[in-house]
Amino acid sequence: MVKSIKSGVKKYDTDRVAIRLYSTLARDFRASFGDAFCSKAENMLKTDISSYRDYTYPELGYVAPSYYKAMNQMQSLFKKYRFKNDKYDDEQLRQRTLEKYFADQKIISVPKQRSVLGHRVLQKARQICRSILGKIDYTELITLCRFGRKSSIGCPLAFAYIDYKLTNVKAFTGSKECSKWFNDNIYNNDVIIKELRDALIGCPNLEHESLNLINVPKTWKVDRNITPLTLITLFYSYGVGGLISSALSKHGLDISRLQSRHRRLIKGYSKSCSHATADLSRASDSLTSWLINSIMPREWYNAVKKTFTRQLMVNDVLHYTESILPMGNGLTFPVETLIFYCIIRAVGTLANVHGTFSVYGDDLIYPSKLHKYVVRVFDELGLVLNLDKTYVHYPFRESCGSDYYHGVDVRAFYLQGIGETLGRQRYAAFLYKIINGLCRRWDPSEIRSTLYMLIVELATLGVPILRVPPSFPDYSGIKVNSVYGFPLDLDFVVDWSPIRAVFFHGSRWYSFRCLQETPDKRVVLSQLPYYWLSLQGTLQQEYTDDSFWKLNTGWFYHESAKQALSWDKFHYVRVFRDRYGRQRKKRLTKYRCVSPSRSNSKMAHAVIKPGSISDWI
Repeated sequence: MVKSIKSGVKKYDTDRVAIRLYSTLARDFRASFGDAFCSKAENMLKTDISSYRDYTYPELGYVAPSYYKAMNQMQSLFKKYRFKNDKYDDEQLRQRTLEKYFADQKIISVPKQRSVLGHRVLQKARQICRSILGKIDYTELITLCRFGRKSSIGCPLAFAYIDYKLTNVKAFTGSKECSKWFNDNIYNNDVIIKELRDALIGCPNLEHESLNLINVPKTWKVDRNITPLTLITLFYSYGVGGLISSALSKHGLDISRLQSRHRRLIKGYSKSCSHATADLSRASDSLTSWLINSIMPREWYNAVKKTFTRQLMVNDVLHYTESILPMGNGLTFPVETLIFYCIIRAVGTLANVHGTFSVYGDDLIYPSKLHKYVVRVFDELGLVLNLDKTYVHYPFRESCGSDYYHGVDVRAFYLQGIGETLGRQRYAAFLYKIINGLCRRWDPSEIRSTLYMLIVELATLGVPILRVPPSFPDYSGIKVNSVYGFPLDLDFVVDWSPIRAVFFHGSRWYSFRCLQETPDKRVVLSQLPYYWLSLQGTLQQEYTDDSFWKLNTGWFYHESAKQALSWDKFHYVRVFRDRYGRQRKKRLTKYRCVSPSRSNSKMAHAVIKPGSISDWI
């Protein structure tokens, strides 16, 4: 259970509780589905992780929804979790991901002969696309541009703050075309951006025409490829992507609401099977320049083309790539939605098939009778349907993170992370996330033994078990709907953290303890970028010399920047000599502008702190 280290601090192994989690879930389900339920897979998991990864679960066929949900849960539990001694180590996983990427590039780069059908589909798709997009509003494009919140070339994720990006020459990067656009439309017309950019004059202008291929976790057997753009290219891409999203919204495809719409639709389609749900493999990589140029109007294509990059740096070796809209581009997702929608809509129009057509990224919904035509057209256009996630006649539908079988929600809980040894607080956070994730997918009465095991595991840590409202993060404690509620009717004594009702000035508050992240503070390099953010679309005023003087002296503090900035008092000692030549020291106090640093995803600074809420039942 506990691994000791030299310092004597107790460490807790996540792999051990993960295997126990599988066993107790199987035990709960065997009460309904028999002793043989997942017994072979459980034995393999306990014997050898590699053998378990090679195990193929039996085909389900047409079964009761309750059985389908239970089996889907067991199959999916470790899909996004990597054990310490998993089948692939870090290097093997990296190599597999790269090999898959370059294999896909070989397939994409080979042009396919288009038939008359493919040509007609592209013609119709272009007409539909033109009717959706209309003309480009270049004024609105500038207002929609924004600097990304994540990493870019020259700016790692650990330093991805707006003040760092706009005041550090290594982070102020851009491609040749986007840099020219930025100078013509932003630099020459925005006083604040001009001042920030002028402060970097004298340093080399970092223009990048190649991108770096980076792998991020996806599943246990393969990573996801992303290619962060340059700062200015990403800034521009958000503007064009915003215009496309706005045009789609006017056409009835509001990207901000499509997820909930798809979830609502597939519940009915899982019963009627009137519409298919489809998912694409390597969707963003398949968006080649000729396909986009064939569908988008030339004016829009030229606007999107400014973000294209044909060069990719992998292990310090320069490669050519056909994937010109990779993950990491601000307009990839809107363009995916637009292109795939226009194609399936064109196929439906030419085939005279009516019904619901909807696309969210690479999640497609279209009439089932159209499926054979979609498969043929997509193959001609170099698009590949993921057959493992495409459902036509089988009464199961999957889209936007929801799974339905015969109208029943059968979405599984995914254990996420990498096997490691954790300290007490981080291990408690790990257990809280498991409990809350399971309770979101299952009724506590269905997984009683599993919840019992997890709560006992929490009790062995020697700290009170925390209860928090449903609105709090999964890692902060066990979520309960009522202050007097428990996730399970336990028949043993558990040291629950107390919840106290507070009455103050006619209002009632509930005070409790919860697990929180405590990020360190970092000194803000400049307040000017935050001031610029606060003015975007909110304030219309003249920029005076006096306001800039206040900013540069550090005394200006804008109300809109409160969430990002705060003042921190610090002390320092100044050494000097008096008039007699004797050395003196003087303790001085100053104030500096600070903001929270980026939280560690592994919760390195998890601590128990007080919390309060007023609307808890």
